[in-house]
Amino acid sequence: EVTCRTIHTLRATQPDLDLLIVDDHSPTTELWEGLVSFTEDESFIAHRQAENGGFARAVNHGLRAALLSGRDALLVNADMEFLSEAWLPALENSVDPDGAPADIAGALLVYPQGFIQHAGIYFSLLTRQWDHWYRFAPYQLPEAHVPRVCPVTGALQFIRHSTLEKLGLYDEDFRMSYEDVDYCLRAFAAGLTCVYTPKAMALHHESMFRGNKDEKIQKWESDSWRLLQRKHAATPTQPFYPDYI
Repeated sequence: EVTCRTIHTLRATQPDLDLLIVDDHSPTTELWEGLVSFTEDESFIAHRQAENGGFARAVNHGLRAALLSGRDALLVNADMEFLSEAWLPALENSVDPDGAPADIAGALLVYPQGFIQHAGIYFSLLTRQWDHWYRFAPYQLPEAHVPRVCPVTGALQFIRHSTLEKLGLYDEDFRMSYEDVDYCLRAFAAGLTCVYTPKAMALHHESMFRGNKDEKIQKWESDSWRLLQRKHAATPTQPFYPDYI
């Protein structure tokens, strides 16, 4: 039901998008069979991974297709809802502080209850981890409606084709979590820009498909966090501190 709502609202707000739905080998075939039958009413390509490999491996199936076909890419989690047509043009037209097109762009994501889920990503000096700006604040918070240069979540992430050509795909050694932060940090290291664009907005039912974390998911997340620390040990985090520090 949640995934069908995502597809319906994508189609309603952006009917010309080419959709590639990737099932990361769901533990039961019910979701996959439902998606296949759904193609009778909605036009998209559906692909089922041979094994459950994690977020990066799943989205790379789409990123690889975009790279080879000369297209921009848009990552969309399967638990999103789009409320107006404005979100995609806002991502496509996002710019850096100098007015140049942003290489990667992310959106304002809001929980169905009206609280902020994502308004960009920062590095917390308190927890020594990456977190989302203004998480759980009311979505009307004025500070959340100011664009900023920062990493952005892969839950809804626009990537230009030129960026794919320069950076390549997501790092598949990240099995679950932090692969989006890694990709954005790689972009900054390559002289590219990542921009949070609040004019692009969507609802996000966060972690709908991995809310009940089993031992495998917990290990994947902890391994990914350690990988991020090792891989970016020399990456300065100061540019991503909160403004008030």
